[in-house]
Amino acid sequence: MTTIKIKQDDTQPAMKVRLKDSAGNPVSLTGASVQVAIQHYSKPVIKFLRSAYVADASTGEVWLIWQPEETKVPGLYRIEFRVTYQDGNRETFPNDGYLMVNILERIGV
Repeated sequence: MTTIKIKQDDTQPAMKVRLKDSAGNPVSLTGASVQVAIQHYSKPVIKFLRSAYVADASTGEVWLIWQPEETKVPGLYRIEFRVTYQDGNRETFPNDGYLMVNILERIGV
C-alpha cells in the first residue's frame, strides 16, 4: 500500500483516487454522493468527515482537496471514501484496507 506524503499546512497536491470494485473495475458514481473520512492512524475517532469532489462520475474519479485544518497536525492518517448510491445502498473504498497519508512536520512551524 502506498503512503502519500504532504507537508504540514499544505493544501496541494489534491489526492486523486479512482474508486474500483473488488474486480478492479471503476465504479460509476453517477447520481451518488461521496464523503471522505480522515482518521489519525492510532486514534479511533474520525478527525474529518466531509464531501469529496467527484471529478468524473462515470470513471469513479474522486479528489480529496485538502482543507487547511486537515493538514495542521503532523502524523499518519487513514483515509476512506464512503459512497451512497442513488438507490440508498452504501459502499466504502478501498474495501481491502485504507489509503494512507503521512503529514510531515514543516521546518520552523
